[in-house]
Amino acid sequence: VKQSQSEEAWTDFIKRFPISTYIPRAVELRDSVAYEDCVMQNTSEGFHEFLEKYPRARQAETARNNYEVLLLLEKTADGTLASYETFLAEYPDSPHRRSVEQTIFEYRTASGLYQDFVDFIRNYAHNPFIKKARNILFHLIPESERANLWPIEFTTDSLSRVLRLQSGYLVPFLKNNKYGFMDADGNEIISPTLDS
Repeated sequence: VKQSQSEEAWTDFIKRFPISTYIPRAVELRDSVAYEDCVMQNTSEGFHEFLEKYPRARQAETARNNYEVLLLLEKTADGTLASYETFLAEYPDSPHRRSVEQTIFEYRTASGLYQDFVDFIRNYAHNPFIKKARNILFHLIPESERANLWPIEFTTDSLSRVLRLQSGYLVPFLKNNKYGFMDADGNEIISPTLDS
C-alpha cells in the first residue's frame, strides 16, 4: 500500500484490516492522497466529492473553502448579471454571498441613472447594499427636486428630517452673545451655542 500510495489501496487496507493498529495512520494517508487528487483535478465537483466521502478529514476545511471559491468561479464564469443572480438563488448560504450581492448592486446601478437606483432598491429589498443605493440616489437628485422626486417609501426618519430642513431655509439669530439658527416659522433648529 505504501508503494502504490493510492486512495483505493488505502481504502482496501482499511477494509481488510479494521483492527490493525495502523488504521488511524492509514485513514490519514488515504485522506491525504484523496485530497491531493482533488487539488490536481481542481474542480468544485472534485472537492464536493471529497467532502462527501471524508467529512472528518484534516483537509476538510481547506477543501470546503476551495469548493466554495471554485463553485462561485464556475457558476459565474461568463461574468453576466444573470449568472450572479442565479448563483445567489441557488446558493443563498454561500460564504461569498456578500461579494455576489455587491456585484449585483454594481451591475444594476452602473449606469448612475435615477430609475436604475429606484428599481434596485425596490427589487432587492434584502440586499445589504440598499442603504448605499439609497444614499447615492439621494445625492443624485438635485436638491431643488428632492421633494418631488424622492420616492416616499424610501424615506427614513433621518431622511425625512433632512428633506424637511432642505424644503425651507434657516436664519441665524443672536441670543446672549451666541449665534443659533431658526427656520422660517421661528422654530429654533440649532440652539445658540456658536461664537461667530
